[in-house]
Amino acid sequence: MITDQLVIVRGGGDLATGTIWALRRAGFPVLILESEHPSAIRRTVSLSEAVYEGTATVEDVTVRLARNLDQAQYFLFEDGIAMLVDPEGRAIRDIIDAHAVCMVTQPEQLPLTLQTLSRKPKMVITDSQAFAAVSPMVPQDIMLTSFSILFANYKGNLKQAAASCGALDTLQDGDKILMSEGCTHHRQCDDIGTVKIPKLIRKYTGKDVQFVWTSGTEFAEDLRQYRLIIHCGGCMLGEREMKYRLKCAEDEGVPMTNYGTAIAYMNGILYRSLAPFPEIQKLISDHKA
Repeated sequence: MITDQLVIVRGGGDLATGTIWALRRAGFPVLILESEHPSAIRRTVSLSEAVYEGTATVEDVTVRLARNLDQAQYFLFEDGIAMLVDPEGRAIRDIIDAHAVCMVTQPEQLPLTLQTLSRKPKMVITDSQAFAAVSPMVPQDIMLTSFSILFANYKGNLKQAAASCGALDTLQDGDKILMSEGCTHHRQCDDIGTVKIPKLIRKYTGKDVQFVWTSGTEFAEDLRQYRLIIHCGGCMLGEREMKYRLKCAEDEGVPMTNYGTAIAYMNGILYRSLAPFPEIQKLISDHKA
């Protein structure tokens, strides 16, 4: 039975799968809308594989491919999750007809979306990489945060990640930064961990810092050589492994943050993006934009 708590996710690639996993752990029913030929890079950690195999499992989340919306409703009732091949979003129309609410927009359409609402939303959630574009569009009386910050709080490491961002202001020429990802994948030309964030750090600091990368189960043994560790969201790492890495960094006195929190800090909006978590927000001295 589709309820007003249903969360619709467009696409079941590797990054979306991490969000879907968190939503299911929180108890939300999830309907995934996928294309006819999904092209996820990290297929072994992408629920989109269900399009080809009929079913897919990542960690403890299993999704089945439904032939139509009626079957999707049955799978949602049984499993709390279902997938539909629906590249044009026709299922959204059916869900709206079922008296559910669905609102999805690109950053370019966000101002118009906000203007057309009869009541202001309490919060806008964006991809961390769109922070710089989205922040000026969202009025200050509406909370703004990102999926990665919400996920960091869910993982229990948001406080440490936020507090560690100040290390970006102390970097000097030649300092080493460890960029660590919890999974392995074929890197694209504009990869966030190897291209976008290093470029942003060099622009923000004006320093010639050095970067070292690890991925998957690999994690540097001697952390003392690094001035800062920037980790991915850890969506494909178990809670125990993520806590282990955080503890290693803490024991060596090396600040450790994550992709989304660092991006928010360098865009001058970390303080604002922590508004959903006032106890953490008040601990952060942030250069507000």
